[in-house]
Amino acid sequence: SSDLHITLEPDRDQPRSTMSGSPGSQDDGLDDLAEEFAKKVALKEDDAKDEDEDDDENELIVGTCKCGGCRFQFPLSEVQPEGSSGRLDMTNCHCERCRRAHAAFFATYVTVRTAAVEKLKGAELVRARGDSCDHLGVDVLRVFCGKCFSSLATFPKVGDKVHVSAGCLEVETLPDVESFIPWSKELASPCHGFVPATKKKKQQAKEAIKARSGSERQKVTGGCGCGSCRYSLKRLPEEFQHCYCGNCRTLSGAAWQTWMPVEDGQFSWTSKDGLKLVRTASHARRHVCTHCGVFMTIVYDEDGAVWPLAGSMDDSSYTAEDLCVRVTDVSHICVKFKQPWWTLPNDGLQRIKGAS
Repeated sequence: SSDLHITLEPDRDQPRSTMSGSPGSQDDGLDDLAEEFAKKVALKEDDAKDEDEDDDENELIVGTCKCGGCRFQFPLSEVQPEGSSGRLDMTNCHCERCRRAHAAFFATYVTVRTAAVEKLKGAELVRARGDSCDHLGVDVLRVFCGKCFSSLATFPKVGDKVHVSAGCLEVETLPDVESFIPWSKELASPCHGFVPATKKKKQQAKEAIKARSGSERQKVTGGCGCGSCRYSLKRLPEEFQHCYCGNCRTLSGAAWQTWMPVEDGQFSWTSKDGLKLVRTASHARRHVCTHCGVFMTIVYDEDGAVWPLAGSMDDSSYTAEDLCVRVTDVSHICVKFKQPWWTLPNDGLQRIKGAS
C-alpha cells in the first residue's frame, strides 16, 4: 500500500489546554493533517542501501509497539538534534498535556524528519487523536497502536518533524544518547524528583496546608489523555514506585512510569467511556482508554489490587505540600530492566532489581 491508514478518534470531553480552542476537535484541519502525515511518511520496505553511504547514514533506529504489530525505522543521520551535540539528543517534555498522554512525569522524545520515517509493518493498525503540546504551542496528533495501545509518536500540526516516543525504540538499535534537553521544566509535576520529606520539611508543609485551607486535601482525581476515563482516590497514596520494566516503557513510550499502591476501597472510576482491561503480563492486566491509548492502572491477578499511575493524576488535585505530608516511601523498582540510555538519579532512594 502507498498510503498510511490512520484512524482518527472523534472529539472527547478533554481537560482544556491553555491554548484557544479544543485540542481534540475533529475538523477538516485535523483530517488534512492526517492526510499530510500519510503523504510524508515513506511506506516502503527497506531498500538496499548504497554501499558508498557513510556508516552513520546506514545506522538505523527501529521502533516497535509491544505487540509487534507496528514497526518502523529511521536513519540516525536524520535525527534532529535539539541540543548542541549534533548527535542523538532526547527531549523531556514536562507540559501537562504530554505528561498525561504518557501517564508519566515527563514525555521523552527523539525528534526526526517525518519524511525519513520508513514503515516496516502495521500501517493499518496506526491510530491517532488530536491534542496539543504546551511547549510546542501547536496542536498535535498522538499516534499509537490500535491493537496494544503502545504510544508511538507525537506529530505537530505544523512543520516537518515528528517526535518519536523514546520508550518504543529498540535499545539495541540506539547509540549513546548525548544529552537530555528539558522542555517546559517550569510546568513539571510536583511529583517529579520528589523524595520523602524530613521531619522539619513535613512540619513546614503541615503549617502551609493549615494556613491555606486548614487541612490536607483528601480526594485526588485523575484520568486518561482525552478525558473519557476518569477516576478518584479518597486520599493521596503513601507510596510511589518508579518502574523501569519493558512493559511500562514500551506501552507508555516514556522512560519510566510511577505506580501508587493503594488500599482496597480507595480507588473508584467516575467515568468509563472507552475503558478496557487488557492483559499485559502473565500476572497482571491494565486499564486503558481505547479512545486515546493511555494506560491508567495495573490490576494484579493474585489479589485484585488496583494501582493507578501517578502520571495520570490531575495537577490541580494535590500540591507539593500534600506530597510532603502524605508520601513516605519512594523507590526505584525493576532496575535490572532499565534501558541503557537512562541513568538513575543520585537521589538516595532504594533501588530494587525486580518488582517490589
